[in-house]
This record gives sequence, C-alpha cells and structure tokens, in this order.
Amino acid sequence: MMGLWMGCLVWVGADSLDPQALFRSARWDIWRGLSERRLPYAYVVQTRTEQLDAQGRVIAWEERQVRRFYVRGQAQREVLAERRQGTFDWGIPARSRPSASGEPGQGPLSLGWTDSSEGGLIRPRDEPDYAFRLIGSGSVGDVPVHVLEASVKPHRASRHELKRARLYLEPNTRRVVAVELQLERRSLLLDLDVELRTELTRLGEEAWVPAKMVSAIRYKLPLRAWRFVRVTSSYRDYTPVRAEDLPAEERP
Repeated sequence: MMGLWMGCLVWVGADSLDPQALFRSARWDIWRGLSERRLPYAYVVQTRTEQLDAQGRVIAWEERQVRRFYVRGQAQREVLAERRQGTFDWGIPARSRPSASGEPGQGPLSLGWTDSSEGGLIRPRDEPDYAFRLIGSGSVGDVPVHVLEASVKPHRASRHELKRARLYLEPNTRRVVAVELQLERRSLLLDLDVELRTELTRLGEEAWVPAKMVSAIRYKLPLRAWRFVRVTSSYRDYTPVRAEDLPAEERP
C-alpha cells in the first residue's frame, strides 16, 4: 500500500529543485515492459469488478481469481474461483466494457494512455500546459519514494485528456514504482472519466512486478445517465518459471 507524508526532499543533480525536470527524467522502462511482454513468472491475479450507483453504493459485483503460468512455451490460464452478485447494467456494447480479467493486452498492465514519442508521460511541447510540483516523501510498500505531481492548467484543460498525474519515484534511481492518473475523454458517442492507481512491488534485488491496480471509471452515452464502475486487480504468489517453459522470445 502507498503511504505519504510531507518531508524534506533530497535530490542530487542540477535539477534537484525542479519538479518539471524530475518529472521528465522519471524512468518508465519497467512499465513499458509490463505493458508489452509477459512476465517470466507464474502468479495469481484476483480481479473484482463493481458497478456503483451515483451515491457510491455497490449494486453488482463479480470476482475472479486466475492463475497465469506456462507449459512448454505456451501461456496458460486457470480460473481458480469465480463469484458474482447482482446484475450489471452496462449500457454499452460488450467490446467496450472494462475487462474483468485483470490482464488487458499482451502484458499484465495497461495504463490507459499513449506514451509520447519522446518517451515520457507528457510531451515536452505540452509541458507549458501543466503545473509541476513536489508533494513530499512517502512509501510504496517498503520502498521509500518521493512524490511528484503534474496538473493541467485550467485554461488548457480542454486540450488534454490527461488532467493529473502523480508519480512515486524511488529516490536513487528515479524509477517509477507507483502512478496515479486522472483522464477525461469527451466525444459525440461516449464521455469517459478514469482515475487509475497502480503499484509495483520488488521481487529480490532487481525484478519489479505488478502489485495492485485500481480503476474508477465513469462513463455515459448521449441522453443517458452516468454509470460508475470500479475494477481492482491484486497480484500475488509469484513463482519463477523455468527457462525451457517460457516462449522462445521471452527466454533470457
């Protein structure tokens, strides 16, 4: 879990007091790998999908535990448990609904934004549209972190889907170990608001893997009421996979 306290920030380098420069230099390499490649581990992901009413009360939910593993180079999945209660009123086509698998795309994580070609969360040419600040110090699990935030300026909000981003950085490496995003998308067919929080955890000295992802989603079709969905995925029981059981392209 993430904890946060206000404290003294200590950075080394010319950009030590510049939150914009720190934001730009944050390391996303692990996140890209987790969105593009499968993990060399067997593990269990438990995903709970809830629909809420306008007052935040749960009106329907489903929960699924899935074990991911490999056999002779083939990715496998086994549903360990599945429960549900109530009836979901999605109001949108099945292909547009939030996934209950906890594993959209090729890798185990999908953060719902498009990286800039320059490799950062916010394109350099868009940085003047955001206000950057240092929040304080805290922890993600047992990892100490420094916390940065970028918020779109009110008069530029209509230009950007990403309204706010908060990064939790490991101090010595500037590696992003947790992220919070607030996104808004408006179109003729669908209005969509998403608040996303994702945490990583460290296995051993170098391996970083997903720990938890929570998505709060609000959406509506024209002339329809807003609908509210929350999806929570927790990852656990990581076990290394033998090299011979991994797909050839994933072998070390």
